[in-house]
Amino acid sequence: MSYPIRIKEALDNADENIAYLSRFADTKLERKLNIVQQQIGMARRNRQDEALHLLLIWERQIIEARIMKYDQHPPLDELTEREQRIAEMEAFDKNTKREI
Repeated sequence: MSYPIRIKEALDNADENIAYLSRFADTKLERKLNIVQQQIGMARRNRQDEALHLLLIWERQIIEARIMKYDQHPPLDELTEREQRIAEMEAFDKNTKREI
């Protein structure tokens, strides 16, 4: 398949690709991103403009999938901090109500 067709498909199906990638484990996404970034370097060195364009699209989609994954399932530490802030706010509300 030619690069222009692959580029068009990657752009046309971006949302589906990102949603699909977001289901992968973060370690797998990280590996994919590292591989694509290595390929980007090779495409730049070899002046393969069409390949570079496609690889940059893939890189962006992998990054967006990682962001989507993070937004849907924040790391445990951050979740714990958020829960702690909520508990502090609830405790503050209770204390405020007692004083009134």
